Amino acid sequence: MKVLLDPTWQVDPIDLGNAALAGTLVPQLGQLKNLQYLELYSNNISGLIPSDLGNLTNLVSLDLYLNNFSGPIPDTLGNLSKLRFL
Repeated sequence: MKVLLDPTWQVDPIDLGNAALAGTLVPQLGQLKNLQYLELYSNNISGLIPSDLGNLTNLVSLDLYLNNFSGPIPDTLGNLSKLRFL
């Protein structure tokens, strides 16, 4: 399943925790500049965590636990100065 993301959308929060999702995260998620909550915990998401998530500078909560990510955590997540929950 593909989801089209338009960066002009005011989507908040994205709460798809425990939603039986599988596949990879698309870099376009990083275009949702006003996003504050990205909850994708307890799914079957795999692959790399996109470095573009570091563009989500309004993000307060990023829940990616209980998935199957591989590779390093992107350094760009250090840009998330408002992040309170990881």
